[in-house]
Amino acid sequence: MDEQDIPKAINSFIDTKIKPHYTKLIESTSDPDARRGLLLHSEEALRGYRTKGLNYESGVRIIRSQSHANSIASNGATSLRLDGSDDNYRKQESLLLQAIDSSPMDVGHKIKALNKGLSELAQGQVDHVAFNNPAKFKPLFKIESKPGTPLTGKETIEELVDNAPVEVVSPHGNIAVASGDPCYGWKHLSEAQKHSVVQRLSSSHTAGKQEERSRVGTLLKDDTSFLRRGIVPESAKDPALSEDYLRQLWGDTTGRRMSAELQTGIDLAPIINQLFLMPPEQAEVELAKLKPDPKNLIGAEFKNKLYADMVKSVHQNNKERKEHPIKWAIDNGLSQEFPDDSAQWGAFFVHRRGVSQTMEKLYGVKSPLLTKEEGRKLTAFLDGKESADVVSHLGAYAEHIGGLNNPPWIETMESLEHPVIGKTGLLLDHNPDDAGYMIRGYKYLTRNRGRSIRDEAGERFDAWFKERFRQKYGEVFASLGDYGDARFDDVCQQAMYHLAGQLLATKGYNFNDAPEKTVFEWLLRQPASAYDKNLEHSFKAIVGNTPVPMGDLGSSLIPPRGMSPEDFTNTFVTAVQRAFKEAGVSDRGHGYENAGSTPDGTAHYRVTLGREYVRNLKTGKRLKIEVAPDKSEAEQAIDRMFKNTTTIMEEHKTNTVKRLLKSQQEDNK
Repeated sequence: MDEQDIPKAINSFIDTKIKPHYTKLIESTSDPDARRGLLLHSEEALRGYRTKGLNYESGVRIIRSQSHANSIASNGATSLRLDGSDDNYRKQESLLLQAIDSSPMDVGHKIKALNKGLSELAQGQVDHVAFNNPAKFKPLFKIESKPGTPLTGKETIEELVDNAPVEVVSPHGNIAVASGDPCYGWKHLSEAQKHSVVQRLSSSHTAGKQEERSRVGTLLKDDTSFLRRGIVPESAKDPALSEDYLRQLWGDTTGRRMSAELQTGIDLAPIINQLFLMPPEQAEVELAKLKPDPKNLIGAEFKNKLYADMVKSVHQNNKERKEHPIKWAIDNGLSQEFPDDSAQWGAFFVHRRGVSQTMEKLYGVKSPLLTKEEGRKLTAFLDGKESADVVSHLGAYAEHIGGLNNPPWIETMESLEHPVIGKTGLLLDHNPDDAGYMIRGYKYLTRNRGRSIRDEAGERFDAWFKERFRQKYGEVFASLGDYGDARFDDVCQQAMYHLAGQLLATKGYNFNDAPEKTVFEWLLRQPASAYDKNLEHSFKAIVGNTPVPMGDLGSSLIPPRGMSPEDFTNTFVTAVQRAFKEAGVSDRGHGYENAGSTPDGTAHYRVTLGREYVRNLKTGKRLKIEVAPDKSEAEQAIDRMFKNTTTIMEEHKTNTVKRLLKSQQEDNK
């Protein structure tokens, strides 16, 4: 209802609802005096009702005026948060004053509404200015720096970032004495409101600046790390790394130093990249050319520090290249990463072999074909293939890198972290069928009765096999150290896989026929000798030969693969006599241990006396006997004679390549 209609509505209510009751009461009273008294009372009561109605009308007008003023102030504050200019503030202030002046409110209500409205307008303008131009509030702050580590002039960018003083911004103790108002409406805020605004802004400024320092500092550190490796990252062009912005965040002195060191790193990155790719000897020569002149004292401390950092980076690069050659080659663009597509692996092996040769010839670093992780990808892929496919894939890969006898292939297979795939790759050169048997037996035993499914027959076959293997070949692995134990377990498992695969291929044994009762009773009914020929064949396939007793103690030694017992006996006796003579050791009562073989098939043996290894009296090293496969004594003598010569020639060839590269680089300058 509009306030103009309130008097009419009140009078209508009094005339139609209240007055008739008084009239009826007066008419029903017969006493003249009483009637006169009732008439006076009714007139006074009706006047009171009409007065209250007028007061109600006035109250409604005041409330509506206050609400209107509040609405204007609220809308004005919203407008000022979008446009916080002083002109807009004056415009909104004028609208508020007009609304309050034209309202029916008394002076007290008008003053109260005006103060409230101006405060709301001021808060809107302050919000806008604080968000868009916080620098206007700077005179109201006091900035204190918590001390950092004093600068010495030798700090790296990382040290400058981590040890910079922390700025803490807080309000002035007495805001009223601070010079200048940040905006026109500021004067309409109370002291408590002003202090609250400044406190909020100071806390936000401190946290925001620290957060931005952290972000830009991380960017600086990351870029510096790349630059020290000779790489200029795209982020080096980030505007946040400009000198002006760094000075804004860390102050003039530290900001300038950060910018100068960053720019120097950018300038030196191409040089460092070249140094990283040079052979170590050439890199040292080039580094010496870059050494600061000790007579030039301008910026000497900074230049010396920079040079020291460069030398450190180059030496660290050489260390990484030696310890992680493949990773280094990938990081420096010399090698591709291992492809996910198995169809590309053949070409990849050819590529990686070239990388390996380059690493060895140019840097003198022996690099494997595959990293451990790449080897796991390869074996995981082959693990999902059938045994015939595994043999086929391995044979194809070997051809891509020079054949099954190639040292890189042998080293790669020996490095694979898999129970049989690496050994399968090595057996291919001797007998592809044996390689297929072993992988087939492995896949059958692990697939059909894996970790969670172990059939009874399989469990008892394992028990029989290991016991029989120990009875027949345990002495082969006898050793003073731990080598024999590990070798026994390894060969035993591989031989079991091979035998199982061979029996499966010939259908000579049904692994699903579970033996009855105890293992002992089963073995009585199932003589171990029934499979002795298979066991002997499997042992020979894995280790390369069958044991031959040697020496006074009858030590069980394994001849090189393919060598007959007679040839081995003659060759071994000659090798022992020669080794004992050269070492100054008498040949009496010695025992011997198998000590493995080298990729070329040469077998190695240790010499024991009681519970000690026999040592060369001249060198102090353990005495070792070597027997090469199917070579005469004369051939072995020639090998020994040229062994050192080959090493010298390889070193000479490597140095020649390095000199040629250096000469070529100098010609290109």
